[in-house]
Amino acid sequence: MGWCPKCKSEYEKHVKRCKECDIELVEVLEKEDISFEESEQLINVANIHEANIIISLLESCNIPSFYKSEGAGEYLQIFAGCNFHGFDIYVPSSLIEEAKDVISQYHE
Repeated sequence: MGWCPKCKSEYEKHVKRCKECDIELVEVLEKEDISFEESEQLINVANIHEANIIISLLESCNIPSFYKSEGAGEYLQIFAGCNFHGFDIYVPSSLIEEAKDVISQYHE
């Protein structure tokens, strides 16, 4: 399979260029790293399982994201199986409105 590094579209193996962007396809998409400074908090969820579901949902819509917990929250999650602070999910500031739309559809 080939992937467009710009629009993230997937193509069959025999296709070499993206039809929309007119650039060469790559075999593997690079994961986009976002920093805490250029991101905005989208939502706080109660547990790691819900955080992973929402992050997977956002990634399926080509929205990079990450989660962070306050204080010893991640340690508590490992040690006690729960986290009293929850998990904050962050997305790039430029995609916050699109991410809110995805989340609102998820909750419906």
